[in-house]
Amino acid sequence: MAKDLSNWNPEDPAQWELTGKAIANRNLWISIPALLCGFAVWLYWGIITVQMINLDYGFSQTELFTLTAIAGLSGATLRIPSTFFIRLAGGRNTIFFTTALLLIPSAGTAIILQNPDTPLWQFQLMALLSGIGGGNFASSMSNISFFFPKKVQGYSLGMNAGLGNFGVTTMQILIPLVMTVGVFGGTSMVLQNTSGTLIGRIPAGTETFLHNAGFIWVAILIPVVVATWFGMNNIRDEHVSPNIGSPIASFGKIAGMLGIGLGMAAAGLWLMLPADAGGSGWGVSKWIVLPAVIAATVFALKAIPGAIRKSLDRQYRIFRNKHTWAMTVIYTMTFGSFIGYAAAFGLAIKVIFGFQHIEVDGVMTHDVINPDGPSALMFAWTGPFIGALIRPIGGKLADRFGGALVTQIISVVMVICALGVAWFMKLAYGSATPEIFFTPFLILFLILFAASGIGNGSTFRTIAVVFDREQAGPVLGWTSAVAAYGAFIIPGLLMLTLLGETTSNSSFGIYMPRFTGTIYELLSAPVGVAETLAGFVGAAATKSLILAAIILATARIFVPYDIAHPVFAFVFILLVAASFSLFGFILGIWADSFEKLGIIPMLILTPLTFLGGTFYSIADLPAPWNTVALANPIVYLVSGLRWTFYGSADVSIWVSLALTLAFLVVCTAVIAYIFRTGWRLRN
Repeated sequence: MAKDLSNWNPEDPAQWELTGKAIANRNLWISIPALLCGFAVWLYWGIITVQMINLDYGFSQTELFTLTAIAGLSGATLRIPSTFFIRLAGGRNTIFFTTALLLIPSAGTAIILQNPDTPLWQFQLMALLSGIGGGNFASSMSNISFFFPKKVQGYSLGMNAGLGNFGVTTMQILIPLVMTVGVFGGTSMVLQNTSGTLIGRIPAGTETFLHNAGFIWVAILIPVVVATWFGMNNIRDEHVSPNIGSPIASFGKIAGMLGIGLGMAAAGLWLMLPADAGGSGWGVSKWIVLPAVIAATVFALKAIPGAIRKSLDRQYRIFRNKHTWAMTVIYTMTFGSFIGYAAAFGLAIKVIFGFQHIEVDGVMTHDVINPDGPSALMFAWTGPFIGALIRPIGGKLADRFGGALVTQIISVVMVICALGVAWFMKLAYGSATPEIFFTPFLILFLILFAASGIGNGSTFRTIAVVFDREQAGPVLGWTSAVAAYGAFIIPGLLMLTLLGETTSNSSFGIYMPRFTGTIYELLSAPVGVAETLAGFVGAAATKSLILAAIILATARIFVPYDIAHPVFAFVFILLVAASFSLFGFILGIWADSFEKLGIIPMLILTPLTFLGGTFYSIADLPAPWNTVALANPIVYLVSGLRWTFYGSADVSIWVSLALTLAFLVVCTAVIAYIFRTGWRLRN
């Protein structure tokens, strides 16, 4: 067993060259296969369920697809507690225990797959436990960030994330290959439908050992688990893991916090899943459930008493840092693009190039099998493979040239490639011989994957530079946790940013002259009310509009969306920015302390924005809450902006526009009164 480290300082050149580099690299190269196994076990249900259909396990496709949904939500939720494991339990203890836990779903899946009469709930339980592998990404990235100096953070974290994420591709290749070989014994089944592998097709009637999909990872995990215990280190410094206690105590902390995450994920799944799949049947919208699961998990962890709560109190400071939320959005967009492309790539090959698109009686049809179409199974793995493997390059480029420059260049590349992919998909979907367009489609899509991987890798470097050493690890974990839920709804994100930034910028802008006394220079100058508002309110509104433009431009790269009414969108965004700049100006005059300055935006505006249908439709709320929600004024702002994007919303655009204009008029009237009377301007 490797000894615990103290006085660890990778920023010290002498220590780094003498012993630090060797220790850090050893931990990295053990962390990578551990994370690879985590990704493989987390996401192998996408392959297993397809093969269960081919082997006729007796479940409907809807029932089987719940397994991938369960694993996905579980893994995303478990990243939240995993974010905070390193400080509580130590790096070696965490990676060893969480990797060892993967043996439970791996072996359990292998056992129940041998019996086609196994009830669905047992498969669902294994899928839920497979989420431990998804959670491991947060703790693994947090741990590695402490071992390397900032100058190579991009490379080291890119290597860990990129090669670790290679577990997805490894699983996609390995499972179809091993399922036809009885290397682990057990009961075989006969393949009912033709399947495929990297090297060719598996014909119907082939003897198949699907349980090998679990046993193969048991065999790989055992030596990896041993290596994590004997080769990795805990860092017992104050900024990393100061009070981890014994290994058994550390394992208990991890198990308890994972139990909370699993419970919250199970509750969320129960709300969403249909009754015939073990759910409530209520069909609660995911945009309600997902934020609720995140919030409930965060607060449930905070409620743990004793040393865990004290540690979390310290680590939860990251939520007070505005950069945490900025990086959360950026990482969500970059990682979300990778996940979105991975999900769409194989399906696009199958649907667009696997069928002939011909007219029958003047109607375009898309259901005639294309005998010359490419095999989705032979190509689907290539995109995620490239995207994962190139992440270290993205990190290394960011180390050398800076994350901002890398992101800008990659953004241009992605835009060009996305347009090219869309063009060739359009041509292929209208052709009787779509295969002629497959080569340029494939090349451009692979470049798109490579660019998303480079962009994702560069974010690791940015986090390491922006945050101090204590906060960088938890922030890496947190951003990956939120990103795993998928990209936020763009209008909601835009409105949240507009309201928060506009109000804060304007209120601080006028408060500071009052606080420093320079307001008297303004009041004595030959400047009218209009000029004053143009300076203070205009500056705040302009900054917010710039941020809105950046969000829209960045989101367009990573998340496909269209604006149904772009002119209305511009006018509405401008109106909201101006209205809340005026409102912020009023707050800046009213406040007589920094505490008061933050009360309205933090305690009123932000909660109302989240409750105003920002990330869900209020139509999804059950009665009577969908009616009560209409009392929230932010509903009308969000709804108005959503209408400009999609042409439909919860509230009429004219009602939203009228109320926004009314708010603008009221704020203008209040400011006119302030300047006419001098209220609080001189005190």
